[in-house]
Amino acid sequence: VNSTEFKASQYDHTTQMATKPLLSARVKEINGNLVQRDLYSAFLLSNFGDEKSIDFAKCEETFENFLLKQKTKQQQQPLKLILHQLL
Repeated sequence: VNSTEFKASQYDHTTQMATKPLLSARVKEINGNLVQRDLYSAFLLSNFGDEKSIDFAKCEETFENFLLKQKTKQQQQPLKLILHQLL
């Protein structure tokens, strides 16, 4: 994937458009769902069909699973902070 041609942090697979966010924006809305920008970028990159294009059908098939994984990761964050403080 050529990162100068495909700006994953700017892309929305549901609209198939790129919108440049503020650098400080860590969360974005995708089809009514709040997603963490870096995790969503990784999701998009994992759904590339070839070196120059995203596989939109694959994105649609895997987006719900991505949301579930993101939710699980967010739920684990407070536990990690508590464990870190105990150590």
